[in-house]
Amino acid sequence: MSFLREYIKNPKEIGSITADSSRCVDIMLDAVDFRRANVLIEYGSGTGAVTREILQRMNTHARLLSFEKNPGLFRATLAGLNSRQLCAFNRDIFTCSGVFQDLGLDGHFADCIISTLPCSTIDCHKLIENHVLPYLQADAVFIQYMHMLSVIKGFRLLPILNRYFGLVKRKAVWRNLPPAFVYICRL
Repeated sequence: MSFLREYIKNPKEIGSITADSSRCVDIMLDAVDFRRANVLIEYGSGTGAVTREILQRMNTHARLLSFEKNPGLFRATLAGLNSRQLCAFNRDIFTCSGVFQDLGLDGHFADCIISTLPCSTIDCHKLIENHVLPYLQADAVFIQYMHMLSVIKGFRLLPILNRYFGLVKRKAVWRNLPPAFVYICRL
């Protein structure tokens, strides 16, 4: 109900009326090598469906930096989570420059960035140029998902991703409400 309530309040900020299905989360996270990933970043934690699964799969030395700007969804993400590996921020990724430096992280430190931000309502170029590429290690993965409704409305994410990444794979997730595409991107 948190997603539906927050979606009604601000449909451009919240990308869906429901949390991602377990199938969608599995497809997103199957591309991550959790054995070697030490720093993971999540943009748009929502109610924490992806966050919880990342925490379960992470190695014991890894750290997850998670961002959610919506206060209601942020509280839902933290409900029941008690992990020393999680650094959660109730902040908009577009307005929180300096957070990584404050944590002592500089340069290309992330093994994986997972974004569930609603691409059709944000500046994807700015996201990638300012909040993805500066933090990814050379062999890291960027995962972005998008609801198929955005594609039906005419938004095309694949050409944008192809501009920045050497390898982009797209997988359809039909068992999700609404169905989604998962984009797995590597430099």
